[in-house]
Amino acid sequence: MPSIYDFERQVFEKEGVRIVIRSNGHGIDLPDYGYQRQASDSTRLSDFLANRIDTVLNEHDLSCSVVSGDGNASVHGNTKLERLRDSYDK
Repeated sequence: MPSIYDFERQVFEKEGVRIVIRSNGHGIDLPDYGYQRQASDSTRLSDFLANRIDTVLNEHDLSCSVVSGDGNASVHGNTKLERLRDSYDK
């Protein structure tokens, strides 16, 4: 089972979206990020989080922030994943 860092890395490698998980404890193991396909570019960030990330984090009483390519950690939920992914290239 991956550590929090490993889970964050798996999400970024598969989805091209940087998340930072907030945790109070050490030694928390999360399941592998099991999605085989990247979420669609037209998916809203809030839907992506609700359907793919929060389902895992809620089981462990964890939360996360999404960080855009310019370091902004308050990305609006209506932001499309395509725009967010493009922000890392700049």
